[in-house]
Amino acid sequence: MLLKESILRLDATAIDYIIIALYFVFVLGIGYLARRAVSTSLDFFLSGRRLPAWVTGLAFISANLGAIEIMGMSANGAEVGLSTMHYYWIGAVPAMLFLGVVMMPFYYGSKVRSVPEFMRRRFGPGAHLVNAISFAFAQILIAGVNLFLLATVINALVGWPRWLSLIVAAAVVLSYITLGGLSAAIYNEVLQFFVILAALVPLTVFGLIRVGGWNGLKDKVIDTTSGGKVTASVHDQLTTWPGQALSGFDSPVWSVIGIVFGLGFVLSFGYWTTNFVEVQRAMASNSMSAARRSPIIAAFPKMFIPFVIIVPGMIAAAAIGDMIRLKSTGKGDVTYNDAMLLMIRDILPNGLLGVAVAGLLASFMAGMAANISAFNTVFSYDIWQDYVVKDRPDHYYIVVGRIATVAAAILAIFTALIAAGYSNLMDYLQTLFGFFNAPLFATFILGMFWKRMTSTAGWAGLVAGTLSAVFVFILSEVGVINLPGQGMPFVAASAAFVIDIVVSVAVTMVTTPKPVTELAGLVYSETPREVFGDPQSAGKAWYYRPVPLAAVALTLTIILNVVFH
Repeated sequence: MLLKESILRLDATAIDYIIIALYFVFVLGIGYLARRAVSTSLDFFLSGRRLPAWVTGLAFISANLGAIEIMGMSANGAEVGLSTMHYYWIGAVPAMLFLGVVMMPFYYGSKVRSVPEFMRRRFGPGAHLVNAISFAFAQILIAGVNLFLLATVINALVGWPRWLSLIVAAAVVLSYITLGGLSAAIYNEVLQFFVILAALVPLTVFGLIRVGGWNGLKDKVIDTTSGGKVTASVHDQLTTWPGQALSGFDSPVWSVIGIVFGLGFVLSFGYWTTNFVEVQRAMASNSMSAARRSPIIAAFPKMFIPFVIIVPGMIAAAAIGDMIRLKSTGKGDVTYNDAMLLMIRDILPNGLLGVAVAGLLASFMAGMAANISAFNTVFSYDIWQDYVVKDRPDHYYIVVGRIATVAAAILAIFTALIAAGYSNLMDYLQTLFGFFNAPLFATFILGMFWKRMTSTAGWAGLVAGTLSAVFVFILSEVGVINLPGQGMPFVAASAAFVIDIVVSVAVTMVTTPKPVTELAGLVYSETPREVFGDPQSAGKAWYYRPVPLAAVALTLTIILNVVFH
């Protein structure tokens, strides 16, 4: 570990430290100012539902621009190349548009405070409790990923021990979330979005100059070798379809099916449409129109972000000796997760180094803050208030939320140690999404469009789906299933989705459904059409209306898929 830490040490100067210090002053200042606006639990957990669409839209994308994006996707870019684009153009944008057009009217119109609360109204306490506990558990695990990478940057920058870096990183995020709640998180996420771009754009430009432009990069890409065999050829890395290096399937047909169904449908829709971390940002909007447009606005930067994350990963694997050695031999003193840090170490001049480190810190803090702010809402509203201590004054639940925030940050320090055991964090994260998001999406989509589905089927399907994903993971760990790349999470997510649907249908057939009169606003066929009418956007320009805006975003995504096939 000491050898690796010395390899990653960044040669920062005084100007770099000043830039980083200024960034932290702004972050903590936003948390202090946001505290003034917190007078009710709705203010603390949902920003009082008073934020404009452009703010919640940028926060929506920034909340996701954490470890999964910066380190995980650049690692994938270094290891498997352009097929990583599928995580954006197949595995994100379509689901984000679906959320804005179809699902936000249910979330925002029902005035629920969280996704698990929607589950309680549709399926009752059984499904609600299963969803709330599994979601809270998942957020602690994913917050640990962001915290681990945040500590890695601090360790590389100043050489502090990993344990001290973990504590300092957790303390900074904890301070502004505890002070200002979701408003502090969201306004910091808007700031962090621009700081992240200020770091990644120059990194990509300088990197392309280093390798002789796009054509120079293509000439320098080499085969990826692991365990003595080639796992991603040069051709695989420079094309997006059929994406066998990403999926791990030998058959190109099964690879396409795995990516489109496993990633593009189950994992993607499961994450973007039911994950409260993202939905919470849109729910903080000041109107139905703003809530629907939030994920659609976020889709526009989302489709172009891979050019400043995946491409730098590819450059690192083509131009930096430590990464070239890892790629060609499968061995070395670095891992693919280090691709972005190696780029910063070797590509950027001083001054820009400080901006880049501030950008990395911003991305990890945004991701961790999103996880923790969603955790404290679900824990306070959906677990503590509903099942532990009921009917207390509003201020009591704000205090509970702040205590939950502290507890989540402490627990994340320990779950960060789990993340440290993975050389490519995308494998770990996609596995978690298969466990928690895929079965939730199956239950959601079935319950939203099938009024016959019963409350018992809601929780039974969730449990069965989650256990089936865990079973696939165990089969992979013991060698029964052998899929390199992200193939195992795709299979686990698909299994969770299918088993959830089958069990839900079977249980529904032998149990009693809720009365139709209780399903308005919860089931599509029983919801008045005016809920989807969105009168606030009537007569306004197309970019103020969710459906035309989504159509433009979808068209651009299709064009990108065709151009970079």
